[in-house]
Amino acid sequence: MTAFKKTFGATLLASVSVYTTVPADAQKAEATKISAIIPRRAAVADPDVRFGTLPSGMRYAIKRASIPNHGLSLRLGIDVGSFEEQDKERGFAHLVEHAAFRTTRSAPDGGLDRRFAALGVAFGRDQNAATTLYKTTYRLDFATTDAVGMAQGLGWLRDVGDGIVFTQAGVASERGVVQAELQSRGGAGTAASRAVSHFQMPDARTVARSPEGTLDTIAGATADTLRAFYDRWYRPENAVLIVVGDQPVDAIEAQVRTTFGTWTGKGTAPLHAKPGTIDFARELDSVEVAAPSLPTTVSACRLRPPRPRNEDESIRSAREVHTTLWRNIFHDRITRVIDAGHSGLLGAVIVGQESDEFVSTCLIAMPTGDEWEKGMAVAQAELLRLIHDGPTEQEIEAEVVERRAVLRSAVSGAAARTTDDLADTMLARLLDRRPVLAPREAMYAFDAAVEDLDPAGMKRVVDADWSGSGPLLAVVAPKSGDSTRPRGLWSQNAHAATLAAYADRGAVVWPYTSFGIPGRVVERAEISDPGFVRLRFANGLVLNFKQTPLEANDIELRARFGAGRRELPANGYIGAMLGTQLFALGGLGRLSAEEMTRALHEVTWPFRYDLGLDFFQFSQSTNPVSLKSELQVFAAFLTDPGFRTTIDERLPSAIDIMYRTIGSQPMMAANEAFLATVDPDAPERIPPPAAMLTLRTAEFARLLRPALTEAPIELTIVGDIAEAEAVRLVAATFGALPPRGAAERPSIEKHFLRIPERAFPVIRTTYTGTPDRGAASLIWPLFVAEPPRRREEYALKLVAGVFNDALRQRARVELGKTYSPMVVTVMPDHADQGLLIAQVEAQPGDLDGLAAVVTSVADTIAHGAITAEAIDAARKPLLAQAAAARGKNAWWAAAMSGSARSTAVTEELVNFTPLLSAVTLDEVKAAAAKWLARPPIVVLATPKGPDSNPPPSAAHPTASHGAAR
Repeated sequence: MTAFKKTFGATLLASVSVYTTVPADAQKAEATKISAIIPRRAAVADPDVRFGTLPSGMRYAIKRASIPNHGLSLRLGIDVGSFEEQDKERGFAHLVEHAAFRTTRSAPDGGLDRRFAALGVAFGRDQNAATTLYKTTYRLDFATTDAVGMAQGLGWLRDVGDGIVFTQAGVASERGVVQAELQSRGGAGTAASRAVSHFQMPDARTVARSPEGTLDTIAGATADTLRAFYDRWYRPENAVLIVVGDQPVDAIEAQVRTTFGTWTGKGTAPLHAKPGTIDFARELDSVEVAAPSLPTTVSACRLRPPRPRNEDESIRSAREVHTTLWRNIFHDRITRVIDAGHSGLLGAVIVGQESDEFVSTCLIAMPTGDEWEKGMAVAQAELLRLIHDGPTEQEIEAEVVERRAVLRSAVSGAAARTTDDLADTMLARLLDRRPVLAPREAMYAFDAAVEDLDPAGMKRVVDADWSGSGPLLAVVAPKSGDSTRPRGLWSQNAHAATLAAYADRGAVVWPYTSFGIPGRVVERAEISDPGFVRLRFANGLVLNFKQTPLEANDIELRARFGAGRRELPANGYIGAMLGTQLFALGGLGRLSAEEMTRALHEVTWPFRYDLGLDFFQFSQSTNPVSLKSELQVFAAFLTDPGFRTTIDERLPSAIDIMYRTIGSQPMMAANEAFLATVDPDAPERIPPPAAMLTLRTAEFARLLRPALTEAPIELTIVGDIAEAEAVRLVAATFGALPPRGAAERPSIEKHFLRIPERAFPVIRTTYTGTPDRGAASLIWPLFVAEPPRRREEYALKLVAGVFNDALRQRARVELGKTYSPMVVTVMPDHADQGLLIAQVEAQPGDLDGLAAVVTSVADTIAHGAITAEAIDAARKPLLAQAAAARGKNAWWAAAMSGSARSTAVTEELVNFTPLLSAVTLDEVKAAAAKWLARPPIVVLATPKGPDSNPPPSAAHPTASHGAAR
């Protein structure tokens, strides 16, 4: 179901991206036009950040932060990306980024991942990098560290600056990795985006300089040509270093100056590339792009020259505030139209992009079904009304209040920000040559931007944003038609009568403020391990509570109820999963979701609704000011859920999008083929489209309402709030509810995964994807997990970690055949049979060979090729992550929630570190020998089409599996 969650919201933007450029003479006119409506205010950089510049020109920023305790986050940003590449260098910036993880001055033989694993750093999770059009960034996070970690981390980043070692063998191998990455991240969405971008601006440099480069230029890269690009652009004056950690700032600064003080650029600084050519006077035009596996979308974009790089910060900040406000107002209006029904839309948004070459504003609409004409007309009409009349005073004020509430929450939670979050924000601001603002200063800047804002001024912002070339229309649909048709319809719609002026809605009063007579606590117990209080109210409500100083002004709230999957019929599991994801859209009995947002405009009320093996759970992160409202929201949904049918007309389209997405992803296809072969009746299998397309809100209500309104509730509150205050708020909400039934919910005999004791040939399946991408999944059946076998389970977790590192070394570093191989164990207690899964994505023609590589690595590990060093490399990042997690309220909420019913989760979290630490080398070897000795179940997913399925290979003999034990 992950596919649906991602698709329903995010796919709206996934099909289209926009790029552009600008002549300099247009910059003054744009700045003058904007400055006429924006007051000038000076922003003050965060005084808690130490800023500096070395004589070489390298800038740095240092901040002390203590979440996690003794944590450290390092960032190095290089102010260069793929935009600066010459024609034969396309993809070189990305290749250089990869080379930084292979061999450097201080690690000439490689092994950087093992070096940092010994310090608790996991490759990919804690040590990573990214290349964009204009920047290349490197990140390194330590959950906990000391002077050694600081020295190693800064030393590696210095090596990134001027100590990357390029060898022909290394480049040859990394070339394959980059090509594999391009394939794994490509697909129909990327192809459609490129087609739209080329239509919008065929001669723009950004269109021709996407970071992935081309297969030909990557294939032509050599050690010498990469080194030339690296020496030309990796210079201290192009670099920004960020250090955020729980160490004295003076000491950090001294180490930064010592480590980077001798870095100097090579040769003369190069000139930056000139922009391409874009026709900013281009008029209305359109294109249709065929993409059978993507959701249908319509985009209308306007492109204009870029802002000056030295634009006054107060002007830029205010402009961004104003643009955000009117886009949100449009979103609120279109949401109201959609909720009214028969709009022909799943959703519509206004988005934009700014770069050194262009500024864009785009309307993106996702219609219901593939008939896009009606959806486009409705979204266009709403946009034209906003352009014609501008927003109302009430709309502006509502958005200002809502945004101010978000900023106020940021101010109150400033002390709880983690080192990695702070470091990311600081790097982005400094690379953009903007001041790093403390939350309170950001709120001041916002207040300054909206101080004199009125409807006339906001309308001028809308007019300025919706100007430039075009609109340039792009329809992405299963089949392409006449490319002139969209612009003909757009022009026809534009000449139709404008909608009547928007009518403000009356204020909505939140009606769920009283749930009865406040309840009373009848029992209070202290739970010594891990240390919290459990209170029982007269109505049977259980409250787990812990006041912590871990994160200032932060509170974690959980409401657990029902028996989850265990009380659902087998054929209802997928429907219930979908229902939990769409639940909030159904609103409450007395308010729709849209009305809730208006009534609770100072509270972020949408919450997470999880369906677990033996529970349902609401989760929310909040603060002391908002806790009262959040408790009321939870109590309202647990007593008066709406299950409104307004989403029913959109469900078929959303479900169709889900199937298209699943069908276009090779790993999803492999997982489905595995279940279809080993357990055709598994509840987790996606039903046939015909069955899913009949789902409606009434079915969600049938599956979910009983637990919501009848099951006993266990509430958990962790964070910065006193016990007496928490009890008072709970007493007035959950404590006031009528008593609920017995704690034991009716449990249906469940069907859990069990691997049949028989042989399996290689499972081959296809998917509707691009021809250069496939997936292999190799599965080793394990045992059904239970607490008494936890130590063996953790031994297998370490086996998977060792396997993962060895597979990455072989398949990625040595062979260069795949980008991100992965080995994991999946072992839920008392449920599905445990599995050890190894997965790779690669060229379809390489899959059989890679599956053989995976099997070979597994065989080597099964025969005892495991060292203490390899186990430490797998174990220490897990322990570091666990130590950091325990310093956050979310860890305590997870350990406490549901503990009144079962102590298993609490015990597992509390005992994880000592038990994992205690697992010995012999135990890991024994687990590997026992469970990897069997041949795996091999699943290969390749693209549909002629010759897409390679012939069966002798590399994968038929596997025989015994019973789980």
